[in-house]
Amino acid sequence: MADKKRSVGVTIFSWVIIVGSIGNLLTLQNAKMLSPAFSFFLYMMILPASIVVGIYLLKLKKWARTAIIVISVIVGIETLATLPYVLNTSRGYFKEQYDIEVRPQIVQLLQENMQGIEPSEANVERAMDAAMAIGKFFMMLMTFFILVLNAGIVFFFTRAKVKGQFEQ
Repeated sequence: MADKKRSVGVTIFSWVIIVGSIGNLLTLQNAKMLSPAFSFFLYMMILPASIVVGIYLLKLKKWARTAIIVISVIVGIETLATLPYVLNTSRGYFKEQYDIEVRPQIVQLLQENMQGIEPSEANVERAMDAAMAIGKFFMMLMTFFILVLNAGIVFFFTRAKVKGQFEQ
């Protein structure tokens, strides 16, 4: 391997994979989807594996190149398969969180500062609809980013020029 040199692209992708996997593992932002237990289990396996794979991508190991392609395909499929579930159930989740956490605070503030004015249900529903539209937009944006990143990883690591950098 002494004569092999790692390209800048391999270095950048490897560090993005390592740092992104550590960040997601620490925040568990991907434990979400079709079956929260399944997604949690899937990502609890994929994220630590991605950290190890990222390190060995830096060492130009052939198995790491293959592994990151497989991981990226799995993440892409899971992301696409679970997107409808997330978009359809997110209103119920946000409404539940709103009723538990936000609404009591708003009502208390209004009662303390506005002599007991109660927010109307129509305004609450309009606010929920606006919040849901914003939430769905950001979910779609995040999904697009995840899909583009994983497609980019698959494309990059399957190119002949990149393949040639990796040893057994």
